[in-house]
Amino acid sequence: APVITLTGDATVTLEVGATYTELGAAATDNYDSSVTVAIGGDTVDTNTVDTYTVTYDATDANNNAATQVTRTVNVVDTTAPVITLTGDAAVTIEVDATYIDAGANALDNYDGDITNSISVVNPVNTAVVDEYTITYNVSDAAGNNAVQVTRTVNVVEILGLDSTELKKVSVYPNPTASKWTIESSTIIKTLTLFNLLGQKVLEQTANEMEVNIDASDLKTGVYLLKINNTTIKRVIKK
Repeated sequence: APVITLTGDATVTLEVGATYTELGAAATDNYDSSVTVAIGGDTVDTNTVDTYTVTYDATDANNNAATQVTRTVNVVDTTAPVITLTGDAAVTIEVDATYIDAGANALDNYDGDITNSISVVNPVNTAVVDEYTITYNVSDAAGNNAVQVTRTVNVVEILGLDSTELKKVSVYPNPTASKWTIESSTIIKTLTLFNLLGQKVLEQTANEMEVNIDASDLKTGVYLLKINNTTIKRVIKK
């Protein structure tokens, strides 16, 4: 009987959507100089994740059949889905306001839209002034984990103009082109500056009653200055 020898590997692994090239096989016989190899078995569909078996058979002129040889083709999905935030990556809201998360979308190369499979951890408590991180995770059917995406939610207390706490703090010059000076009747421990998108642009530790903030490199616009994680002042860079 003829002997069949595969061309290439007996096991092939392909990413879904890739191109499968059939390398075939060759057959040798002790008597016949040329023996044709018949390729059969599964048709490899690289657009469908599965395991396929390609078969190779040969018969010589005297109807002696070779031992069948097979090749296993694994079409796999190893590409992780991608999560995209809806809305801003950083949000600032006033304490006790209602927070409605804008959510996120998830797309996978094989499973398509898997937004409904996103798991969200949302610790935001609008009753408590703090910085919260919302996390979004998702896996596709093949178990590939997306890169985690996060959103920062700053819950702040914006005090009224007649507030006793606010009167203890003064910021000048405001507007400024170069720097702000912050004076307080109590110790200023921390200063955090946010833009109106809620993005943190500066953070400074002080432990003084008078602190300067260099604003020379900041873009022109309105900012929110958080003092000791409680008092909020609106400041303007010219």
